[in-house]
Amino acid sequence: MSVLNVFRDFAGFCAGAVLVGHNVEFDVRLIRSHARRCGVEWRPESTFDTCDLGRRALPELGDFRLGSLAARCGIEAGRAHHAMDDVETTAGLLQYLARCLETGSRERMKWVAEQGAAFRKLAADVANWRERAGTLRPAALLEAVIKESGLLNYYLSRNEERRVQNLRELWRVMQRRDSAEQGPEEALRNALEFAALSRNIDYLASDDPRVRVITMHQAKGLEFDAVFIAGACEREIPNYYAMREGRLEEEKRLFYVALTRAKERLFVSWHERTNKGRTCKRSPFVDALAGKSAP
Repeated sequence: MSVLNVFRDFAGFCAGAVLVGHNVEFDVRLIRSHARRCGVEWRPESTFDTCDLGRRALPELGDFRLGSLAARCGIEAGRAHHAMDDVETTAGLLQYLARCLETGSRERMKWVAEQGAAFRKLAADVANWRERAGTLRPAALLEAVIKESGLLNYYLSRNEERRVQNLRELWRVMQRRDSAEQGPEEALRNALEFAALSRNIDYLASDDPRVRVITMHQAKGLEFDAVFIAGACEREIPNYYAMREGRLEEEKRLFYVALTRAKERLFVSWHERTNKGRTCKRSPFVDALAGKSAP
């Protein structure tokens, strides 16, 4: 069976159905992009995303992976990433979250009825941009959004040149990260993921002579000939709040990441006083390296 027929059969199978899944919108965008490249236009009539529902019903949770949500809701989850087990877990999660969202539903509907008109144009614009994401290349779509939304004129009218430059840089990223081999939606998703996850260091060329100053978190996955770890003081490394919350092991792993970024030379420094005159001690992690203690 050809790929074209697979997409046609899939579209026919889903016709009139409600699609439910965990982060299902990601899957829908991916399928739509590939189907369009084969000449098949498909859009589900309705979807329910248990990941999105979880964020709305349990915003304090923080971790919205399927297994984490299921555990929080008291739903027994089967084997992770096993198709039928995931389906059963998602179905149970949908029923649980639907009951959670019933609480306060009347108040929300009343608020929407009273205030919804003020957001109607914005909702229509967002829907229009989402539809055009299937045909416009990433840079062209971004250009349309920042102009039609009035965002560019807003920053220009306030003389916020830095914000304008940020938009221009994002536009350049969209151009550079675009790939003619990918459909518009797939290319947009990849460009947005790069923009969301990239750090300033990702934009520096390898032959750039400037000193790169980054945080330990930003250093993950990178290596340098020489690394300088500054400010290795008590209450900084490990962080005071992490210590208070019992996250010492997490701080140890982060310090290990910093140490292992150096390919040839590593320098660790600390200070004896803060700029406010408070006395400081060096980090217990440094003492542990010297064999003087075990934090």
